[in-house]
This record gives sequence, C-alpha cells and structure tokens, in this order.
Amino acid sequence: MILSDLRRSAVRAAAANVLLAGLCFLVIALALRDVTTAPLSRDEAFSLRLATMPWRLAWSGAVADAVHPPVFTMMLKLWIALGGQSLLWLRLLPAIASCLLLAPFLLLMEEFNISREAAVLALAALLANETRLYYTHIFRSYPILALLSALSIWLFARNSRTIQVTLPWSVAYCAVNLWMCWMHYFGLWVVGVQFLLALAVYRKELGRAVLSGAMVCASFLLWAPSLRIASSRQSLDYYVGWMSRPTLGDLVWFYHALIGVPSRAMAHLVPVGFALFALPLLVWCVMAFRRPREMPAGGDRLLVHLLPYVTVPVLATFLLCQVGSVSLFADRVLIFVVLPYCLLIAAAVTRIPVRPLRVGLSCALFVWTGCAAFAAAAKTPRSDTQWDVLTACLADPSGSPLPVRGVDPFMTWYYGEYLRASGRPADYVAAVQSFRTAMPERFWAEYYIFPAWPGYSAGLASDLRAGGYATVRRCSVPDSGGGSPLTVFDLESRDTATRAGF
Repeated sequence: MILSDLRRSAVRAAAANVLLAGLCFLVIALALRDVTTAPLSRDEAFSLRLATMPWRLAWSGAVADAVHPPVFTMMLKLWIALGGQSLLWLRLLPAIASCLLLAPFLLLMEEFNISREAAVLALAALLANETRLYYTHIFRSYPILALLSALSIWLFARNSRTIQVTLPWSVAYCAVNLWMCWMHYFGLWVVGVQFLLALAVYRKELGRAVLSGAMVCASFLLWAPSLRIASSRQSLDYYVGWMSRPTLGDLVWFYHALIGVPSRAMAHLVPVGFALFALPLLVWCVMAFRRPREMPAGGDRLLVHLLPYVTVPVLATFLLCQVGSVSLFADRVLIFVVLPYCLLIAAAVTRIPVRPLRVGLSCALFVWTGCAAFAAAAKTPRSDTQWDVLTACLADPSGSPLPVRGVDPFMTWYYGEYLRASGRPADYVAAVQSFRTAMPERFWAEYYIFPAWPGYSAGLASDLRAGGYATVRRCSVPDSGGGSPLTVFDLESRDTATRAGF
C-alpha cells in the first residue's frame, strides 16, 4: 500500500512538472508570437517619438508627460541605440520582460513552498490574464513594472525569512524598488505595502523598507521641479481626464478578470467565477485570521505576504478615484497585482481539505483559465486605431490629399508616421494650437470623441463653427477597446454649398 501511494505521488509530481514546463514554454511562445503583426499603437508612437529626440529634448518631453516617470523613455533610448528602431527590436523589449517574469514566479514558488499542482494552476491563470498578454507586445513600461514588482515581492519575502541579510541583498532590494518606481509611479504601492508589512509583521525589515522608500522619493527630485513647471502649463485632466470614475461593478470585474475571461460578453459568469475560485480564498482568509500568531508560518505565510498586494493598492486606488478630481483606475497600472493574485487563488483551491471538492475545483480552474488563455491568444493583434480604414475614407478622388489638421500633436504625429510607414506622403498632416487659428478653406479636422468626456469634442466643434466652417463629411472608427473613444476626421469647409458632395 505504501509503495503504491509513493508510486501515485511520483506520477502526479511528474505530470505536474511536465505541465509546468509546458506552460512555461507556452508563456515564452506567446510572448514571441506575432510580435510585429500589429502596427504601432498611439501610446507606442508617443514613446518612440520621445525616445528618438535628442537626450535633452527627450528628457524634458518625458517629464512633461506628467502621469509617467521619464526614466522609461531614457531606457528606450538606450534600447534603440543598441538595436535600432525596427518594430521587431522595439517589441522585443516588452516580450523579453514578459518571458523573464517566469523567473520571479519560480522563485516565489520555491520561497513559499508552493506545490507543483498549485504552481500549474497559478501559471495557467497568469497565462490567461489578457492585460498581461496584451502588454507583452506593447513597448510601454507596464511589462517591466510587472517583472520588477514580482522581483521586489520575492526579495522582500526572502529578506524577511533570512536571519542575517547581507549587504548585496539589501542593495538588490533597494535597486529593484528604485527601478520599479522609475518605470511607473504606481510602483509606489508595492513599496507602501512592504512598509505596512514591515510595520505590522516583519519588524526587522522596517529599516530596509524605509530606506527603499526614501531613496525612491529622493530620486523623484531629479525631475520634480521640471514636472511642476510642466503641470502648470497642462493640467492632469489633459492626460487622464478621459478616464471615467470606476464603479463597484468595475471593481468586481477587475478581480474577476485577473485570472482571465474570454470577453466582457461573459459578464453573467462573474458570480460563477467568484463562487468557484474567490470563495476558497475568502475561506482561507477567515480561517487564517481566526488563529492569529506572532510570525506566520507554513501556508499562512503566503497569505500574509501576498494578500496586501492584491487588496491595498486596488481598494485605495478605487477610493482615491471616488474623492479625487481625476480617475487613475486601470488594469495596466495595477498589472503588478496579477501574479500575487494568481498565486493566492491557486494556493487557496489546492488547500481545500475535501479531496473530491479540491480536485473538482482544480480541474474547473484549469479549464476556465485554459479557455480564457485560448480566447486571449486567438485575438488578432491589431493597432488601437484602424488607420488603414480611415486613410481609405479620406482618399480624395482628385488624387490630391486635403490637409489634415489636429489639435492633439500626439495624434497627428502618429497618423503621419503611419502614412510614412505605408509609403504615402505625410507632409499635409500637421498639428495646430487650436481650431481658432488660421486654417485652410477646406481640411480634415482630426480629433477624438471620448464617451466619458463629451465636452472635449463639443468644444472643438464649437471652435470650428465660430470660424465659419461646416462639416461636409465624417470618417471615424472606434478604438479596439470596448468603451474607448472614436477617432474622428471631419471634412470641414467654409464653402457650405459643397455640403452635399465630396
């Protein structure tokens, strides 16, 4: 009987190892698949525009983008200096960061003695997360933020367990936190959670956590004066005013989507998902906090370490968005929540004491995440704006393109880059300060229509009417996201007799 049990355990362990290796290979394969299929998104074009400027201009331009630290732009400049500006080379930066995320995942698995079965479920959930998969192919700071936050979480956990932390490990911890916060300001949430953990549980880590936070805040002084000047010229509402305030439904959907869902069309399955997967985590939390102990050990150590990362930043951001003047609640800025949440869900399911229930929920979680991963991977990579459709709509039968003018230099620049990359002339596309300035008699006015910010497009239309212009024709396409803005080209003319034709 004992020999038979050992044989079954060995078979299960071997199967789990094979599945884990297969999922690791799948993470890498999906990260490197279709890297150049989609053209540049608007955000990528903005990053590329800054990174190709001279160093001084690139720094000042990146600082003026008040919602992101400027260091990522400098990092992208170095990346371009190493390999050029080809789309393949640019997209390899986030793809490599996404592949490297496997390293802290495996380190966390060993640090907390997570079983192979739980690791398989957690990696399947990580693979299914659509936000992580999307930014695998977008050279923005978010995949690097996910990688560095996972390393920071592991280093803090390792240091808290180690009796005597050597200087190299302390330096590594502070350096990772510094780099993480340089990639995005939301990295401060990770540093803040570690301070709270050190204050409440791991007192010997309090000095390191305080030093790390102080270094991060001091580093911001490198560009804080320039940032204040830039903010005085352009309010924060200009950058994120289009984002609507999150509702309780958005908060619930955020957690529901962390382990992957095929689409928002499956919103009716939210209660099912929570009952199957979040309920075991809730039961684990209740049981753990009913038996308080000075220093958590065993499986509860995983809960104490990771639960604050998946609750404090999300709930605090949600509340700040309710009372603040702007909203900053988005999946991408909270991407560091994905990995700890997947680990917690998987560990909670595999801790269920009743074997039939544990096996059933484990299979359900694996099937759920497998379907979600397949649906996310099957989506055709595409740019956020269908510039080819708009260009065809704008085509003038006379063969001479009409001028294109926009008040958002970011948008006009991207459209110009698309035309140049397509072998078309782009010198007739330009940005203007406003539509109240001197304009051609007949031109395409380019702007967005934000569902959550109707005053923006209404003000632009009012400026055009005040200038004596009337809309002759409209070309517009929605962005690829569900509730995203329309990209609009309105053919404006002072010759109202031509309204009926083009």
